[in-house]
Amino acid sequence: MKGRSIVVAIRDESSGRFALNRALSLASSSYDSIHLVHAVHLAAMKRVMELLARQWTPDDEHSPDDSAWLQRLAETAGSDGPKVTFEFINGEPGPTIVEAAVRRKADLIVVATPREGQLREFFIGSTALHILRTAPCPVVVARGRIDADPQRALVAIDLDSAGQRVAQAASLWLVNTQIELVHAYRLKQEGQMRTRGAVTEEEILRLREFERLDCDEKLNTYRIQFPGATVHLEHGWAASVILEMALRLRPDILVLSKHRGTVRDERIFGSVTQFLLYECPTDILLVP
Repeated sequence: MKGRSIVVAIRDESSGRFALNRALSLASSSYDSIHLVHAVHLAAMKRVMELLARQWTPDDEHSPDDSAWLQRLAETAGSDGPKVTFEFINGEPGPTIVEAAVRRKADLIVVATPREGQLREFFIGSTALHILRTAPCPVVVARGRIDADPQRALVAIDLDSAGQRVAQAASLWLVNTQIELVHAYRLKQEGQMRTRGAVTEEEILRLREFERLDCDEKLNTYRIQFPGATVHLEHGWAASVILEMALRLRPDILVLSKHRGTVRDERIFGSVTQFLLYECPTDILLVP
């Protein structure tokens, strides 16, 4: 039986333990493998030392203390579950970790958020941002409770190919998890209709109902894929609807697509995705 490969981005021992625990909770069998990657940009460190008038020595290339804590972290996984390996890599952390994931044909990357109060820096101009932007596979942002496997997942579904990829990722990684599906719909050009006064409010509500019925029918595909799942079909802006559902249902993990909009409207991530990365307090499984 072929297992799945999970790469865990390790920044330090504390956040690394957090990310490793989430990877262990998502690995479903001993056939899966987990690889811890700690990347250090030695060229940048060397330059800093030069500016501080400190001479760079061969001992700086690799620290025994660093090896000790990374090995110690890997050993906490025990021997009964997935095989856990680790490596130090010299290079800029973001690109280096993505390259490691490509090299190992990873099925998933796990990163952990930093300490409280650093969330904005984490997503703008950071290692995690590069991983989220360029990863060829789904990425889990770990920041919820890690004392148990995910029990409930909120899966944000688009009625297009992105929605299919999201559903596939949820099926693969959240096997024994209660699934809640959410889709936000809006009537196209509803604002322009009101502004121009071309149609009455009653007609707008009727057209909105037609849109709801059409979306509800398309969601049947996902009802079949996730038997027993609760489907939430809500009118409104996607970002607001999904966040409201997440705060109300308090899922352990939110699953959504990386890109949710047109090329013209997007900057780095879809606007909905970026908003939820900032505001949603749960773990997030981001699907490319």
